[in-house]
Amino acid sequence: MRLGPLHHLRSFLLLLAPVVGAAQPAWRVDRTPVVTVNASAPNGDVQFQIVSWATRLANGEIAIADGADGAIRIADPKGVVTRTLGRKGSGPGEFSLLTWVGRCGADSLYAWDARSARVSVFDAKGAYTRQFAVVPASTSFTVACSANGALAFFTSLQPRRDASPPTMRQTEDGRQYQVGTLRANVLVVNAAGATTREIMDVTFGEMLMGQLTPGGGRGGMPRPLGHLSGFAFVGDDLAVGTTDSAAIAIYGAAGDPKLRFTVPPVSGVPTMAQYERAIVPAIAIAPPQMHAQLTDFAKLVTRPERFPAFSRVLGSSDGLVWLVVSPDGEPVTKLRAHRITGEVVATLEIPAAVAVFEIGSDYVLGRIENADGEQGVVVYRYARR
Repeated sequence: MRLGPLHHLRSFLLLLAPVVGAAQPAWRVDRTPVVTVNASAPNGDVQFQIVSWATRLANGEIAIADGADGAIRIADPKGVVTRTLGRKGSGPGEFSLLTWVGRCGADSLYAWDARSARVSVFDAKGAYTRQFAVVPASTSFTVACSANGALAFFTSLQPRRDASPPTMRQTEDGRQYQVGTLRANVLVVNAAGATTREIMDVTFGEMLMGQLTPGGGRGGMPRPLGHLSGFAFVGDDLAVGTTDSAAIAIYGAAGDPKLRFTVPPVSGVPTMAQYERAIVPAIAIAPPQMHAQLTDFAKLVTRPERFPAFSRVLGSSDGLVWLVVSPDGEPVTKLRAHRITGEVVATLEIPAAVAVFEIGSDYVLGRIENADGEQGVVVYRYARR
């Protein structure tokens, strides 16, 4: 039977409709982490300061990118830091601005140096094996990788073409600031660093820019509770989420758009307490000596009038697109799993404020921060049912 234009139009509209449907199963999460890696050792020695990113290795160890001193800390499955890979520097296996680590493939650990625009590769035993440059991605902090070693980056950040110039505003103590919306391209390279596809003109998100101190120089940071986009590999496909349109677009291996679905908005209006809690993860990878300054600045500017539909996009090995749908910094972290066609599969609730880095078939890994401002890494176990 030949399908007419009306049928195709209805199918297209179904893909664009928000996926709400009936209540989905809530997969059970343990109340306490199965692994905790603390910033300080039992004897009080500092093991790391800034957790830029972390990943779980095939043997259960955890690799932690320490953005403060440019080294990768390796913790055993019990959370004890046992060794260090790399160090500050510009030579092979060294880093000047280490912002991300990921397990890309069965045994390879990839590490991204945003300042030198270079990927370093380590084998399963932690030995440095090679490196390659991704010059167009210089300064990109957002990275994702696939099981076959492909990497994705944001590049070419610029003001969004269709947006009005940001209005100059002023805080109560006279500081000038703006909230600007940026656009970017998403660059995908293979395991040798060669470009395989590029997705053009994606909304990157909202940035807060202004005078960090009265009469001082200008600086910038992601807007707390602002609309920031993200991406993740789902097999060889790439899921790109844009929070300003609350949509997830799925791109194929050649960069061709395959599917697109929208997600429900997060209801309610952000309170001042929620906004202030969201400042903590927004400044997490800034130098610790700047935290007080950035916090003070962020508290004085106008907070967003609505929540983003999601704060992070993740992919799992079983082909699911995971969205963190709770506002950053909330005491319960909520995640929702979608098929690439948009259907909701399940939800998870982690009983802690976790900046989620990775989700596996039975675990969630991310960064936490205690009342003293010390960062750590946790792994929560969950059961599908």
